[in-house]
Amino acid sequence: MSASMLAPLLSERKVDRVRRDDGILIPRGTSLADAEWLLIDAALQDSGYNRSRAARLLGIGERTLRRKLNKS
Repeated sequence: MSASMLAPLLSERKVDRVRRDDGILIPRGTSLADAEWLLIDAALQDSGYNRSRAARLLGIGERTLRRKLNKS
């Protein structure tokens, strides 16, 4: 899945994250599902949309990340 294919999936989320030098800030009241998507989005951006590297950043398997991306 390329970055151009992932962008629309990730932009459908209604919660915006605040990017910081040392991580991201997830606003209070954000649902767990939306917080997960914010973290996935950040990991994908930080890895240049490389799913293997993004999964390693998140501490999950690549298959798990793929399932989460396909679930949306």
